[in-house]
Amino acid sequence: DTIYHTIPSFKFINQEGDTLTEKSYDDKIYIASFFYTNCSKSCERMAAQMLRLQEKFEYTKGLVQMLSHTTDPENDSVAALNTYAKMVHANTKMWNFVTGDKQQLYNIARDGYLINTLENNPSKITHSELFVLVDKEKHIRGIYNGTQIQGVNDLIDGIKALMAEYVIKET
Repeated sequence: DTIYHTIPSFKFINQEGDTLTEKSYDDKIYIASFFYTNCSKSCERMAAQMLRLQEKFEYTKGLVQMLSHTTDPENDSVAALNTYAKMVHANTKMWNFVTGDKQQLYNIARDGYLINTLENNPSKITHSELFVLVDKEKHIRGIYNGTQIQGVNDLIDGIKALMAEYVIKET
C-alpha cells in the first residue's frame, strides 16, 4: 500500500555527448547523485563510494546503473565530464555523468529526487552528499548518505532487497 514518489521526465547530455532521458533507465535500478567535477573532499568520497557500488554490482550486466548529475553545468562540459569519468575509473556502460540546463538540473534534484541542492542563494546550485535509489518504475525507494560507509552499506542492502523483490515478482 506504499505510494512512492515518481521521478519525472528528464533529458540531459552524458559524458559521451549522448542524450539520456528517463527512458534510458527503463527496467533498470539506478542510483542518482549530484556533484561537480571541481569539488574536492565530499565529492571525492562520493566518487569512491560510487566506484564501490560499480564494483559490487557490475555482475548485474546493466540492471544496476548510476547517474551522476553535475550541479555546475557552466564548467562541467561534456569533455570535462568525460575526463572526470576516466579519472574516477567509471565504467560508463554502468555509470553516466550528465549535464544540461542549470534550471532543469535544479528542478530534477529538488522536485524529482527530492534533494535540496540549493544554498541560500537561489541562483547557485551546490552538490548533495545523498544518493537516491530508484526502482524500475522510477520510484524513489531510499535516500542514503553517499559519503559514509554505513550509508552506502545500507544502500547496497536496499539494492539487494530490490533485486530480490523483482525476482519474486517475476517467478
